[in-house]
Amino acid sequence: MAFERDTQVREDLANGQKLKSIKVYQNGVTAPIKEIELVTSYFISPTETQGYLNYSVSAQEHALAGKRLRLDQVVERGNGLTKPPYRFTYSATALPYKTSYNRDHWGYANGALNNTLTPSYQGISPVSNTYITFAGANREPNAAMVGASLLQQIQYPSGGKTTFAYEANDYGNMHPEDLNPWRFQAVIAYQRSFTDGTLDTQGPGTFTAPAGSGAVGGGCPLTIYFKLSVDGCSQNCQDDYTYVQIRQLDGSYTSTWSVTNTGVGSFTRTIMVPPGKYEVSAKASTLTKVRKEAWIEVDITAQTYTPVYKKLGAGVRIASITDAGGVDAKTNLVRTYAYAKTVTDDAGTHMSSQGRAIAPNA
Repeated sequence: MAFERDTQVREDLANGQKLKSIKVYQNGVTAPIKEIELVTSYFISPTETQGYLNYSVSAQEHALAGKRLRLDQVVERGNGLTKPPYRFTYSATALPYKTSYNRDHWGYANGALNNTLTPSYQGISPVSNTYITFAGANREPNAAMVGASLLQQIQYPSGGKTTFAYEANDYGNMHPEDLNPWRFQAVIAYQRSFTDGTLDTQGPGTFTAPAGSGAVGGGCPLTIYFKLSVDGCSQNCQDDYTYVQIRQLDGSYTSTWSVTNTGVGSFTRTIMVPPGKYEVSAKASTLTKVRKEAWIEVDITAQTYTPVYKKLGAGVRIASITDAGGVDAKTNLVRTYAYAKTVTDDAGTHMSSQGRAIAPNA
């Protein structure tokens, strides 16, 4: 038996070679009694405009990254005869360049137009214990893309064929960030006093700070924007009666920022507060007949429980395999594969996944 390599260099691998044929010989006979020819071509990736992982590669290396070898036919010859080939058909969904940023957490194509691999993030910083956001890459799986360029059908020399259907993997061992997506709420209060002693007021406003499972200690992160101004005062002023305040209604928590202890100007504060009901208010003193303003906005960034019983994971799995004889579709043999399981909780019975995400803390 001899394995014959193609003399042409591969178009997807630097200095690479591909297997061209397998020849079977009989002792004492120079000509092969059987030959298996492998007919190949290439998957071609579409050009991307948002950049690639390695900008230092040469034009030749970049061209290699846009192609992938594939097997199209297997042809058997022997005794002067050539049998009908085995034919292989693949998904028409194209894979991106091998150097593409468009991939999920596990490295599978996701069709996102990324220009970095650093994923987006929103949540509590373990360093500052404050809520942060980072607009990075979309690294989430895409069920429509994970099957790109996969084998879809094998057609046999007899005329029969086997067809494969795929679906995205999923998992049922939820993490807190899967169950508790972040939500946002803004509450505004202000008061302005004028030289004639009149007031323009909005508020107090109220809100509920839920326990945040993503926050250290289970607290709720608040971002506070406030402005304090007093006509004629540019920096240090004594005015305890012009202030903004956040107060827990049961009296167990209060934060106050006044002209006296904060000064005048625009400010931002990020704090963690215990779960509970709160009031946000603003007060502009009328003790002196000058224009004053106290304005506050509270942005609540909390996690709220949403029932989630499964989530897309890494790669694909077989959904069904259909064997067809090539004569009558009624005789097709269809094998289907189920990966779901039922779970019961306080909300009832639901379908989840038998898959498990294998990752740190999973």
